[in-house]
Amino acid sequence: MLLARAQRAGSPVVPYAEVDGGLAHLLQEFGPPRKSDHPEYPFWHLESDKVWLVRERASIPLRSQAANPSRAILLAHGVEGEVPAPLWQLLVEDPEFRDELAGRILRDFWPETLHDSLRRKVGLLLPGGTRETVTRARRDARFRVAVLDAFAGACAVCGYDARLADDSMGVEAAHIRWHCCGGPDDLANALALCALHHVALDSGALGIDSRHRVRISAHLAGGDRAQALLHAFAGAPLLLAAQAPRPAPEHLRWHSREVFRSPAA
Repeated sequence: MLLARAQRAGSPVVPYAEVDGGLAHLLQEFGPPRKSDHPEYPFWHLESDKVWLVRERASIPLRSQAANPSRAILLAHGVEGEVPAPLWQLLVEDPEFRDELAGRILRDFWPETLHDSLRRKVGLLLPGGTRETVTRARRDARFRVAVLDAFAGACAVCGYDARLADDSMGVEAAHIRWHCCGGPDDLANALALCALHHVALDSGALGIDSRHRVRISAHLAGGDRAQALLHAFAGAPLLLAAQAPRPAPEHLRWHSREVFRSPAA
């Protein structure tokens, strides 16, 4: 959100009231599933990374020095934060630095299927083409070939297996445990999925239980097409080719805990 603000050459001073609702929504959509989200935590604790200052911090009423202020306190006291002036000037005036930083943040915390959606939600435009991107693409290409071979080029949820000139079209290699969260490029952490079901897996709309059956989040809404393309597969067994390794239980447990939006439909 701050990088998008710098891209627009906005003010480095950010009132908490300006980001409270938007940040809460982003945490719900792109953070781990939790009973409650706390947008006040990143606003307050980002200061420990030396890239952010909470103004008038000492005047904010807290029960102890180590306590966290509530959202109500931050809103009632009109608390503001700011990016230090030298860093803000660099972020505003050096688009290559800003865009590379944004790209690294995205790659370090989310799978690529969610990057465009995240950029749109915060209003951040990003170019591509770094040498790191090229290197990653080569690694991903090898992983994709191995996964599609193991699954005979078909989506493990719906069986979609279109090919054009002997190349799978719209079938992708998906990590169950995200690569950015320590998920290995290993067939026991992989599924071949069509583009739709890949996004559904990474966003938590779709999950896999310990018996390798499809789970669909009860939070997923939509009309007849959503029913046919997603809800209809709830409880169905994964389509695992004979030569495909079974997903490792530890990766399924990680996805269920950190990504899937419980409860299942």
